[in-house]
Amino acid sequence: MPRIPYVDLDTLPPDVRSEVGRFGVLNITRMLAHTGPILAPWTAVIHSLLTDADLPPRLRELAILRVGYRLDCAYEHEQHVGVARKVGVGEAAIAAVRTERPDGAALGSDGRAVVEVVDQLLDTGHLDEDAFAAVRSILGDDATVKLLLAIGCYVTTAFVLNATQVELDDTARLNLG
Repeated sequence: MPRIPYVDLDTLPPDVRSEVGRFGVLNITRMLAHTGPILAPWTAVIHSLLTDADLPPRLRELAILRVGYRLDCAYEHEQHVGVARKVGVGEAAIAAVRTERPDGAALGSDGRAVVEVVDQLLDTGHLDEDAFAAVRSILGDDATVKLLLAIGCYVTTAFVLNATQVELDDTARLNLG
């Protein structure tokens, strides 16, 4: 049971109600609807990160799954497993990000670089030169910044989900379509 009740959709202004349904009516957006006018810009940033062509979807999802695992955020992790599969993340890679020491062979060199970035940021709040150079050589400047922003957004999301104890939706899943 969440620590704060989900917002009753019928009580929301129409603009906020439409944002709640942007990715499907999910418990997370029903919780975030408590923010009122902040919801629209937040979901716009998330939507942009999830649909931007510069950031390879497979690497984005590996980063999100790793954040969910490292922060023990079952909601975030489970909502993104289906998305990860749809964008080509294999079962071995999904299993790898759920371990303390991910199997590099399952992730590939680009996936290993992204997971290393997530791990260093969560461990220290910083990146060493090697990790930064590795991911930048794979993604280039723009997508590297977008990856870092995605990691930060999903860390924030995990904090909110864990603190408010948002429950995994029974049937609703993240819909990017």
